[in-house]
This record gives sequence, structure tokens and C-alpha cells, in this order.
Amino acid sequence: MVRRLLLTFVVAVSNIVLVEAQELSGTVVDGRRQPLQEVSIILENDSAGTLAFTFTDEKGNFSIESPEDSTSTRLIFRLLGYETISVGLGTYRDKQTVVMPGTSIQLKEVNVRGHRIVEKGDTLNYLVSGFKQSQDRSIADVIAKMPGLEVKPSGLITFEGKPINKFYIEGMDLMGRKYSQASENLSADKVKSVQVFQNHQPIKSLSESEFSEYAALNIKLTDDAKSAWAGVLEARGGATEDKDATALYGSKLMAMLFSKKRQNLSVYKCDNSGRDIAREQNYLTREGIENQEEKGLLRNISSAAPDLDKRRTTFNTTHLASFNHLAKTSRDNDFRMQFDYLWNRNKADVYKEITYNDLSGVLICEDTHVSAINHQLKGEIKYEVNKDNIYVFNRLYSSLNFDKSNGETTLNGIGSRQNVRPRKHYFTEDFRMILPMAKGQSVKFGSQTTYSHLPGRLLTFDGHDENLTLNTLESHSHVAFGHKIKHFNVTYQAGIKIMDQRMHVAYDKTDSRERFSWQDLYLQATVNYAFRDLKLKAELTADGQHRSFGDSDNFHPMLLPSVSLSYQVTAKSTIRANYKYSETSNTLTDLFQTPTYTSYYTMEANGGQTNYSGNHTSALMWSYKHPIKGNFIDVMLSWQRRNNIVLYRNRYQNQVLMREATDQRSSADSYFIRESVAHAFSWAKAYLSLSSEYSLRKYRLLQGEKQIPSRVSNAAFEFRFSMQPIDFFSCELKSRMDVSKWKSEKDEQHANSDKTTHCKNSLTFFFFPFKGLEVGCVNEWYYNAVKSISNHYFLDTYVAYRTKKYELRLDLYNLIGDGKYENQILSTTTNVYALYKLRQREGLLTFGVNL
Repeated sequence: MVRRLLLTFVVAVSNIVLVEAQELSGTVVDGRRQPLQEVSIILENDSAGTLAFTFTDEKGNFSIESPEDSTSTRLIFRLLGYETISVGLGTYRDKQTVVMPGTSIQLKEVNVRGHRIVEKGDTLNYLVSGFKQSQDRSIADVIAKMPGLEVKPSGLITFEGKPINKFYIEGMDLMGRKYSQASENLSADKVKSVQVFQNHQPIKSLSESEFSEYAALNIKLTDDAKSAWAGVLEARGGATEDKDATALYGSKLMAMLFSKKRQNLSVYKCDNSGRDIAREQNYLTREGIENQEEKGLLRNISSAAPDLDKRRTTFNTTHLASFNHLAKTSRDNDFRMQFDYLWNRNKADVYKEITYNDLSGVLICEDTHVSAINHQLKGEIKYEVNKDNIYVFNRLYSSLNFDKSNGETTLNGIGSRQNVRPRKHYFTEDFRMILPMAKGQSVKFGSQTTYSHLPGRLLTFDGHDENLTLNTLESHSHVAFGHKIKHFNVTYQAGIKIMDQRMHVAYDKTDSRERFSWQDLYLQATVNYAFRDLKLKAELTADGQHRSFGDSDNFHPMLLPSVSLSYQVTAKSTIRANYKYSETSNTLTDLFQTPTYTSYYTMEANGGQTNYSGNHTSALMWSYKHPIKGNFIDVMLSWQRRNNIVLYRNRYQNQVLMREATDQRSSADSYFIRESVAHAFSWAKAYLSLSSEYSLRKYRLLQGEKQIPSRVSNAAFEFRFSMQPIDFFSCELKSRMDVSKWKSEKDEQHANSDKTTHCKNSLTFFFFPFKGLEVGCVNEWYYNAVKSISNHYFLDTYVAYRTKKYELRLDLYNLIGDGKYENQILSTTTNVYALYKLRQREGLLTFGVNL
């Protein structure tokens, strides 16, 4: 009784005293004085209402703030398996250690359901078991069903419509820029949760001074997937109805290690059954100042259908080997090595009819039988020190590319042989250092240099053998000083960029060498401001560029402003806005005056005039999320205006398409709107997402000497739904409709117009009759509104038996399906009708072992 009276007295005093906001901190330990992580700490008032809550970190520490004008009375400490502790604020001492004795709980037969998404500060925790359906194999399959997240066909992962900037595994950046190799090969059974770090600044020393609007992903593994080598061995073989094809085969050998000091993921794969394993080498994020690799003028011959799954259109033979290793040094710094080897050959039969919007009455017909080889070796070594008091980043990167394509083509009834070797070799050194000092000051250094060597070769339609070599040396070095003024973080940066390009083209009687050099000096002031829910970044760059090409030598000064704003309206809703003005200088690939073949029947020549195009971009974004209810909404509107664009004139003569730069200039406006709504239902692991986007580009085409106002618009609507209502059945539905329209105003009374509408629908049923057995049925429909283009239906099926260690699977592809696929594509310059050869009926037997 006395104890109750004392407690009542303490609560009453607390209600009177704690009127103003105050911050409380402390440490929570168990009975053996070991820190406790993930303890729920709740700040309550006298009516048991929650005023604030938080969780302890891995060291058992916590910090919680009492809201202003609140009547806080007690702190509640809860953790399953431990005794709940209640401490009155009148008796609590700041930085106090709270002891939670362990306890045993005897439960009756009950169903316990926790939240699948938990939000703690800027971190979202997605519980994999709450989203994984029985058919899901890789963690990428599960991420695609998590609201707010999306996995693109390229492997790119986005959060609230924006690409992620890091992909961590247990807090370590093993994969770097090519994280799809991990997301698509890491078994979902080995992942406990997926964390999203919102507004993630990957450099720790900049976390309080430079803000980010991009998110990062962190994969939390199950205990049995840590600190021990694991592997996967997979082999497959099969047959096809295609008389010209060999037997089907494929294999995968993968080794993995994820420990506190080392991580490794090494893979070897081979395949000739249409699987697109080559894209696992694609770089999806950027490390460095900017992408300095010169793309060049020559390309391998591309033949993939734009809408169909590549599994139906790709006739490939692929070998891929990858080694990724990350080690922590004695000082807990990162040392990473990555090496990749790829040999990929694709064969295709494609028929195209191409109409150029600025060439009246010209129709180009191509019937191509091509074999394109992508032969590439990449290597990267990175050393990184990422601490609060210092940041050091040093990366050495090299890429050797030996691509080539061969083919036979009939161009407007005339036979021709194609041969192109767009070889590209890159060498990059990237170094950065940040040294924080006292009173919020810091010094930054950085330098990135890339040498690109592109020794290309091309066989032209008229039988000439063109040699096209392009060498580029590009470097960017800078130094910066930052300091803090109250809520403002100000950085002053000075830098220099240089570029030297040399091009040699030789064919028939042509032998020409051209050179371009560019020096850029700039001063940049950046202000980052953060106060409560408002974040603001403003930047102004004073830039002076000197360029030299041929007899032209000039200096161009400019002022380049940018500003971005983020405001958290509520705990669930955020508004972002940004504006940026930039000016882009043309380089040697836009300046060369020698008529040069860029494909077997197209030539290009420029006017040699150094030119700048201004670029205004602005965007407005709104995002809403309610993790507990599983609701995510994001909307984006953007506008872009480009000024001083060089207009080109096309001429078609003697089976050669000539593209020439003119003295005329124009502007172009682009508008874009996108919305996405996703909801994760609490029943049947159901997931629903709706998204739509619309883009409009207004520009001018040059017909003769007259500029013709033109526009091209694209609208897309996408619907996704998946659920597993009962243990032995699940389904996935995907539907997308694309509408494109091109219009050109020839004069006030007449206009040209083209429109295409096509839909892609996929409905997959999964059955699980008993434990381990899985049966799948894939249905795909393709509809095109153009009457002359046929519609298509495809049916695939498979049956698999899985245990924790083994899997045996039989796939039957194209049980119902066409051998050809038609499509029509509109762009700003062309209208293309294409007819592709597809893979025939195929059967594939796969046996896999988890080692």
C-alpha cells in the first residue's frame, strides 16, 4: 500500500515537472550485464498512452525524447524472454543502466502475427518470411513483392521510384556496382530480412553535412548462412525442336562466404537455352566522380525483341565467371577485389522496315541473320577507409572488350555482308579523401582519370573496310573546404577537368586524323541546410571552359545553379523538389568533320563547330508510406528544356543513309509524370501494385531547310498482383499496356501521325500438392492494336521437386506459341516494324545441389 502511494506521488510530481521536452538516454543489459539489442522502449503518460518509442542498438544503448507539453510519467522496457520493466521518470536518472532479468513464458496454443514491415527512424525492416511465397527462389524474387521496392528487368532495384545507391550484405559492400549478381543468386531461404536505409549517405564523415535522397538496401542473413562456406552446384540439359540448334545445356557453380571480416561470392555459369546471365555483369550504381568511359561511334549489332522475355528471343551461348572478395583489414577498413570474364554469343534472324520521320517516301527494308559476340574481361581493386574521422577511397579499374558481330543482310533487295568490331578498352584510377576537423570543418581531395582506347573496325555496305580508332584521356581533380555555420554546412570546391581526344578514320581513299582538347576550371559553392523536417541543398558553380578543335579555339564562361528541397510533411509523407541548370559541351564524337561510317549503311559528318546546349531540369515528388498497413505511394512530375540543339539533315542515296549537321539550332521540351501505388495485404501474402507514366517530348525535325514542329508521347500502365491464399496454391499476374504516338505538323492544314498500342500480360499458377513438389504453369498474351500485326499467346510449364539440399526440375517451354513475333516501335526519328524469329518447343531437365 505504501509502495502504491509513493508511486502515485512520483507520477503526480512527474506530470508537473516534465512539461518541457527533454532527452533521456541509457543502457539496457541482462542479468549477466550483457547488452540487450532490439529492446522496445516506450514513453507513456499516466493513462498508458504512448508518447514516444525507440529501440536499443547492438550495444544496448538508447536515446528517447519526451515531446513538448506532454505529461510523461514512465519508461517501459519490453523484450520477449525478459521481464518487462517500468521506471517512473521521477526516479529515472539520465544515462542509467537498466537491468532486465530473463524469464520463461509458457504459452498456450496461440497464433502470433507480427508486423512484416517495421520502421525505426530512417530504416525500414522487411521480414522476408512475411513476403516470400513458395515459388520464390532468389531474394530478388521476394524484393519484387515488397511494397515501395521494385526490381527492373535490368536487375536495377528502386525504392519509391529512385534507384538505390548501395547494396549491402550484412552491412558490407561486397558487390559494389553490379549487385544483381548477388540479388539474383542469393537464395531467399538464406535471408532473414531486407533493410532499407532511407536518405542514405554512404560516407560516414558526411552524414551530418551532405544529405542524400537515395536509399540503400542491406541484406540480413539467417544465422546458418553466416561465417561458413556454402555453395550451389547446378547442371541442366535438354533438347529443342529447332533442327538447326544443338542440344541444350547449362550449369552453375557458386561459392559463398559471409562473415564479419570476409565476404566472397564466386560464380561460374554457362548456358545456351536463352537465359540472360550476361546482364549480371551490368553496373547499376556509380562509384566515382562521373562516368568517364568513352562510348565511341561503333556498336555491336543488337537483335533482341523489346517486349518479349529474352528467354524466347535469345539464341545464345554464354560463359560467365565472376570473383568478388571483400576483406576487413586489421583496422576494419575494406579491401575489395572483383574480376569478371564473359563470353557471350547471340544469334538472331530479324526483318525490319524502317521509316525515317524526316525522309518522305523512303522505306529501308533489312533482312538480317547475325551472330554477335560480347567478349569481355573486367577487373577492379578497391581500398576504402570509411570512418567518422576520415574517409579514403582508392579504386583501380580496367576493362578489356573484344566484341565483334558478323552477319548476312539483304538491304532493300541487295545482299550484303556485315562485320563490325567495336573493341573498347578502359583504364581508370579513382582517389578520394575527406579529413574532418574541429568545429565542423573538413578538407576534401579527389582525382579520377580514365584512358579509353577504342580500336574499331567496320565493313561497309559498298565493301569498304573502315578502321576507326578513338583515344580519350579524361581527368577530373578537385579540392574542397567545408565548415558549419549554425544549421548551414557550406563547402567551397575548386577543380579542373581536362580531356584530350584523338580520332583516326581510314577507308577507301579516306585517311583522316582529328583532335579535340578541353580544359575546364571551376569554383563551386554548396550549402546544405537541415532543421527539423526541412532539408535544403543549394549550389552555384562558376565555370570557364577552353576548347580547341582544328582552327577553332575559344573560351566559354558560365554560371550553373541548382537547388533541391526535401520537407517531411508528416511522419508518413514527404515532398521533394529540385531544379538544375547545366550546359553540355560537344566533344570529338559530335565535332568530327570527316564523313564516317557508324554502321554498315549509315554515315555521319558534323560541322566542326564547338557548341553548348543548355539544359533546364526540374522535378516535384511526393511520397507516402504507412509501413504497418503496407501502403506506399509515390508521384513524380518533371520538366526538361534543352536549348541550342544542333539539327541534323538526313539524306538517303545509293543505299547509304547520310546524317549531316547543319547550322540550324532548336529547342526541345520534355514532360514526364509517374505515379505508383503498392499495397501489401495482411492476408495470403497478397501484393498489389499499380503504376502509370506519361512522357511527352516536343521538338523540331529538319525537312529540307524547314523546321517542322513534332511531338512524340508515350503512356504506360502496369498492374501486378500476387498471392498465396492456401499452402498448396499461389499465383502471379503481371499486365502492362504501352501507347505511343508520333505527330508532325507539316503545315497548318496537314499533319502526319502514327500510333501504336500493345499489351503484355502474364498469368502464372503454382501448385504444391505435397511437401517438396511444385508445378507451375505460365501463360503469356501479347496484343497489338495495329490490325496488320498478329497477336501472340505462349504457354510454358514446369514440375520441380525440392528439398533443403536438392532440387530436380523439368521445364517445358513454348508448348503453345508462335515461331515469329511482330512489333512496331515509334521514336523521335523513326517508325520501325520488326519481325523476330523465336525459339521453338524445348525441354530442359535441371539438377541442383546446395553444398
